[in-house]
Amino acid sequence: MKKLLLMILCLALFVSVMELVTSCDTTPPDNEPCLEHTDLDGNGLCDDCKAEMPIIPTCEHKDSDYNELCDNCYQPYSVPVDFTLTLLDESGAAVSGISITLYKNNVSAFTATTDAQGKVSGTVNAGNYTVNAEGFPEFWYSDASYVNILVNATNKDFSYTAYDNTPTGSEDNPFHAEDANTGAGVSTDMPAGAEYYFTVKGISIRDLVINNASVKVTYDGNDYLPEGGTVRVRLNATSNVNEQIIFKVTNTSTEANTVVLSFEALPGSSDNPYAAELNTETVIEVVEDGSVHYKWTASASGILMVKSETAANNISMYNTTSYVVTGYTNGGRCEYLYVTVGDVVDITVALTDSAPTTEVVFTLTLCEGTEANPIPVYENASLRMPANATYYVVYRGEGANVIIPAEDLSVSLNGTAGEATGDSYILSVADGDVIVITNNGARVDLEIVVT
Repeated sequence: MKKLLLMILCLALFVSVMELVTSCDTTPPDNEPCLEHTDLDGNGLCDDCKAEMPIIPTCEHKDSDYNELCDNCYQPYSVPVDFTLTLLDESGAAVSGISITLYKNNVSAFTATTDAQGKVSGTVNAGNYTVNAEGFPEFWYSDASYVNILVNATNKDFSYTAYDNTPTGSEDNPFHAEDANTGAGVSTDMPAGAEYYFTVKGISIRDLVINNASVKVTYDGNDYLPEGGTVRVRLNATSNVNEQIIFKVTNTSTEANTVVLSFEALPGSSDNPYAAELNTETVIEVVEDGSVHYKWTASASGILMVKSETAANNISMYNTTSYVVTGYTNGGRCEYLYVTVGDVVDITVALTDSAPTTEVVFTLTLCEGTEANPIPVYENASLRMPANATYYVVYRGEGANVIIPAEDLSVSLNGTAGEATGDSYILSVADGDVIVITNNGARVDLEIVVT
């Protein structure tokens, strides 16, 4: 009898379960039975099959990963936290007036200014933040610079330190010898007998100049004294342009002294170029891996040509007004640059790779391209021709063929009109032959090939 009753009970339970499983048969897309009832609207009925469902207790939210969503039900959930941040200097004194910002996912979530106690207080949702402090005087910094923090119920009080790194002129904390904004040298008042250390970036070889008869400079283990009332010290470049070099200035007077520091770029450097001269053979020594710079301003329009016979040179020209740069002379090759009145041209004289220190000889010529002042062509040449311009070109060299593009150009040789062959003029030339090229179209960068 007990076995029969047990079988009847199991059969009834099985039928009930099957009714529950098969009662929810409207779930799209494949009309499968409802295997997991949901009741998001909390009305006690399955959202899909409308079967009665037990009352589910309210979710006890938690957000362990601080993404402001409940870990269980994924509903929006966050915990407000009252926090305090304190900023003190190295002595423990409050640092006021500093802007403190908390960022969450790179978006500002809180901003306030430290009060007279160096504090800011506020409320944010528990989570991970990035803190930053701004508004320090020059040379100050703090350890609250873009640091990551976790704010929660047990982690809500934060302390940071601000450091005053204002230069004192000591060896450990030297003065800056250049103004950070202008790059100009600085002036400082030195007590009698005082020794001040200075630092400066070794961006290039240059001279430290102090026009003062009562100072001594110590640099790289050597002392430099005034000559004619001026101290001049050659400062070396460093391998890293951001690397600092240090020198010491001593006031040798028995009285207080105002010392003015200035810097002079070496003649021929990019910051202090030589003035280039036309039609003058220039001889300059160029050291291995070094360069010498010249500057020239056009007083007339035409083609500026640089020619050198020195095999080891690399000379280039850059029109800083029109932003056009040439190639390199490569030890004999001429380079041509179109200029108009007022154009400023930088000329860089360097050496080919691995060439030892060498004297480079070169000449600059301004050729107007007129019959009276033609453009000499020794080998392949690149010439910029304005629209509707005419250039007179004189060939210099042994017998050769000169190839000139035919498109939009008319060409004559020694007064005889040339005939294009295909897309080029091919001219047989000898030393002193004159070629006239007329551009009938828009501006063109003309390539003349000598073979």
